[in-house]
Amino acid sequence: MNLRLTGIALSAAATLMVACHNAPTVVNGFDDAISYIGRVDRSDSIGPRQWGAGAYFTFAFDGDGCDVDIRDQRLYGNSYNYLEVVVDGEPVARVRTLGERNRLTIGKTQLTAPADTAVKIIAVADSLAAGPHTVLIARDTECAMGFTQVEQVAAKGLEAWQPSADLKIEFIGNSITSGMDCYDGEIPFGQGTWYDHHRAYYAYGPRTARALNAQWSLASVSGIGLIHSCCDHKFVLPQTYDKVNLVDNEIPYDFAFQPDIVVSALGQNDGVQDSATFASAYVDFIGHLREKNPEAQIVLLSSPMANDTLRAFFRQILPAVADEATRRGFAGKAGEIPYLIYDNEYHDGGTDHPSMAQQGEIADKLIAFLRDSVGIAKQN
Repeated sequence: MNLRLTGIALSAAATLMVACHNAPTVVNGFDDAISYIGRVDRSDSIGPRQWGAGAYFTFAFDGDGCDVDIRDQRLYGNSYNYLEVVVDGEPVARVRTLGERNRLTIGKTQLTAPADTAVKIIAVADSLAAGPHTVLIARDTECAMGFTQVEQVAAKGLEAWQPSADLKIEFIGNSITSGMDCYDGEIPFGQGTWYDHHRAYYAYGPRTARALNAQWSLASVSGIGLIHSCCDHKFVLPQTYDKVNLVDNEIPYDFAFQPDIVVSALGQNDGVQDSATFASAYVDFIGHLREKNPEAQIVLLSSPMANDTLRAFFRQILPAVADEATRRGFAGKAGEIPYLIYDNEYHDGGTDHPSMAQQGEIADKLIAFLRDSVGIAKQN
């Protein structure tokens, strides 16, 4: 679908909008000028919906400002999401959705009048200079907070933009991968809601991808495991991997994002399990990963939060899983499945999770490992 709206049609529709000065072009969320990275559902007529931690969209425009209207599911009537706004490659704001309908005014002035008073205005980067700009807006929160949805974008010179590199990486995991409890820059740990401390844009996966000049997608849910999930979760990751909404196991995913590398970091919520049972389940899951991502290099990680006992379990189990998966032909054209065991524990964030700084340390080790073990060129 490619629908462009102008003039009065804008005020009749807006729930997600990006608008710019000098007769901006107004488009709906399905327009080709907006690129969605990660798992996305396009079945709703209002616009594409994203649930996952770190899921993002991008566009480019030419001007000194733009407006972005974003609809929040407002799950349970009172939940909200956090979004990371990045302009020209630099993070400029972490914004909280204020209601079901939100307008991000990125630039000097608000360019279009809200459709009604229900639209909450959120000012971002009010000193933006005139000229060509790129915008990336990523979810800092995860599936359990409900979806965010792009309805319209309005901007002068609006066009599609994506990072220059072709490299794509998917990161599979739990709360660590989701960036849970890593951030206390606005609300101290232990206060607010549990998702006030999410910042997926700075989790190890997106950090690793940006350092390697790659696009990223996260398939992660706090509390989820390979064969055992915690915190009253109904599902384990192998059950929900084929879905867009991983926490509720809903909406089939089309696997349009085909990664070059799949990094799997499961096991923290499982804890120490029967070795044969855990290994068998992991090998089967790797076989499913190979089916859905036929060209990807698969990489396994231990949990960065693992204590000595769980780390010893990973040291025993990951080599066995990698060997058996390779023997069964799941390594693909790479011929092997590398694995990384983290030697340290990272617990400086909330509820013993890695802090934002430690997420960077976790990423640094993974970046070096991928360059050495997977052969990613140094320029990435």
